[in-house]
Amino acid sequence: MGAVADFVHLVFLSVLQVVVHLIQLILSPFIFAHDRLRARPRRDFQSLLITGASSGLGAELAESYAKPGVHVAITGRNDTRLREIEARCKAKGASVHLLCQHRGGRSLSANVSPA
Repeated sequence: MGAVADFVHLVFLSVLQVVVHLIQLILSPFIFAHDRLRARPRRDFQSLLITGASSGLGAELAESYAKPGVHVAITGRNDTRLREIEARCKAKGASVHLLCQHRGGRSLSANVSPA
């Protein structure tokens, strides 16, 4: 019985090893792609337009890219919050162009703010 048990155990380990290698082969493109995305250097933009910058992700993006020498144009519907984001971006040294869309959605008022 010992020889049969050893053989079954050896076959089980071999099959398990093949399954692990197949899983690694299938998942490796995703793992490497994730590593490449994490290792990608941040681009140094000179000018950007960020929509929806009065809150959420747009506001965070505007603040994260704001630095001296960068021109940031921000748009949104809430004029008060846009002015707050504009002040934060200017505090970081960026020049800011503000475009506020009114609640009716028909017109844009452009306020160009020098750095």
